[in-house]
Amino acid sequence: MRPLLFEWDWARADDEFRRALSLSRRSEGVNDAYALFLVTMLRLDGGLAEGREVARLYPLFGQPIHDTAINALARGNFEVGAAGFRRTIAIDANWTRAYIKRGRTLAIQKKCQEAIARAETAERRIADGAAPTSRSWLGASYGTCGDTVRARQKPNELHALAAKPCVDLTAFADILMSLGKTGAALECYARALADRSPSVANARLVPRLYPRLATSARYTAVIARMRLPPPAR
Repeated sequence: MRPLLFEWDWARADDEFRRALSLSRRSEGVNDAYALFLVTMLRLDGGLAEGREVARLYPLFGQPIHDTAINALARGNFEVGAAGFRRTIAIDANWTRAYIKRGRTLAIQKKCQEAIARAETAERRIADGAAPTSRSWLGASYGTCGDTVRARQKPNELHALAAKPCVDLTAFADILMSLGKTGAALECYARALADRSPSVANARLVPRLYPRLATSARYTAVIARMRLPPPAR
């Protein structure tokens, strides 16, 4: 995963995934990681096929269902995405990251009561509320649902967490985008790029959650500096 998350060597990452698959085609971990890589590259049809194959081989494994739900989000199909995260939770009720993503997806659909309940559940369950990702996505859910008071509290809480572990700047950016503070969010994305944050590997997926970034010259410049290959279905 190093070429993908830290070196941003997309061709090498693809080669290493393919080599791993040639050595162990029926490895759920390798297939699953490759499916997510394909989604990150916006090779959505390939990612969907890979995820479905893992789900067929391992029907009691929640990760491929989770991954096909992310694929649905990348396509803008939030109803299918929310259903996928629900199925993931049905397989493993302790899969807290599925609660996070389900809550975030429901918030985008403006199903706010359920969205907040799911996101708050995730925050409680992950590291007793001390995980930056769960704080960030809960804050973004608040912001998307119009609860600006509680949304604005979350960056302060993230700053408090930053005194201990490293808090990815994209965690702040997600909340800021939900509050309509695009300029401040773009500053976070630019700094995350300069820090070579692993989360920036998902940069092309973010406009699927916040369409106004798709027409932002500053955000386009962030993606251009990563030298991502042209997207393909």
